Amino acid sequence: PGMAMDYRKFSNTVKGMYIRWAGDIFPDYRDVSGPNVSQKRLNRAKTIVVRILAQEERRITRAFVEFSKRRYHGENRVVRVDIKAAIERVREARLQPDNEERFGESNGFTIWISKMKMSDEELVGTLLHEALHCIAMVDNKEICEKDEYQVIRELGDDC
Repeated sequence: PGMAMDYRKFSNTVKGMYIRWAGDIFPDYRDVSGPNVSQKRLNRAKTIVVRILAQEERRITRAFVEFSKRRYHGENRVVRVDIKAAIERVREARLQPDNEERFGESNGFTIWISKMKMSDEELVGTLLHEALHCIAMVDNKEICEKDEYQVIRELGDDC
């Protein structure tokens, strides 16, 4: 299916994946476990997350802009959100050897996803969460991680 299909609908067409959605851009994390993450599952999750980023670009950008307004008390700051770079990071995301501490991590260039057990929602949510790190610049400066987490939470993650 083309990129135009709503990502929620699209996710139901992805073989072997079942994702429940809430009202925001992150999946509804059900209290279920899932199998270990394989390359095949990661690749399937990538197709969904790329669509979320592409289709929710305005919403994601708005979240960072609104946050910046509050953070800098209404001062005009230049907020740049690089969705294309985030999509590229998602497409290039790779598995890391089992890491029991965390589901995923990113250094701003590469996203690594753990091979540990995750539900489909957790896998998609983790990939989306990591993609949103380093996505925005305010006045050409990176946003500190604490502020990023705040925006990511506002977009629906329970980080």
